[in-house]
Amino acid sequence: FLHDGNAYANVLPSELAAAYADAGKIVFADGSRIDVNRALGYKDSATYCVAPVIDDMVEPAAIQFWAVGTDCCAERGSFDCDDAWNSKAHSGVRAGRADAEHFEQALRMAEVAYSIPSAEKPVLVRWVADPETVELNYWRFGTAVLLGGLLAQLLALALGVAALKMVMGSGRNFFR
Repeated sequence: FLHDGNAYANVLPSELAAAYADAGKIVFADGSRIDVNRALGYKDSATYCVAPVIDDMVEPAAIQFWAVGTDCCAERGSFDCDDAWNSKAHSGVRAGRADAEHFEQALRMAEVAYSIPSAEKPVLVRWVADPETVELNYWRFGTAVLLGGLLAQLLALALGVAALKMVMGSGRNFFR
């Protein structure tokens, strides 16, 4: 989703989310931030956290972008997901679709709790300082999983051959 999605820079949080529906990475304009005071956590099997992305210059008619995370907030007024603590962070990587339903439930609850309207189809992002680093870390993790799997397969094959030799005997007639 990061590599296949488009990258956008200098995005104002007040711009329409529909224009960035195909985004994988978004660098928001300077002055953009998470409104931690209007963050909300929805508890299901995990706590699904949402907070509006805003800028201090323009209050949008409806919140277009929401920062999201899992198990990183309190019920209200707290949001410590990803790089939310970093004052230099003003970027987002599109959140995966796996938990989208839970995040949307949390988003609807935030709309009611704080009397804030949201776009019909807002963009959900993980708030990060550097989206390129996030993409690189995903690539590294995937490569490590692949190499670990290959190593495990090689080890299982070697153990299987050793066990077969023990069962069949280690004589020279092994393949007859």
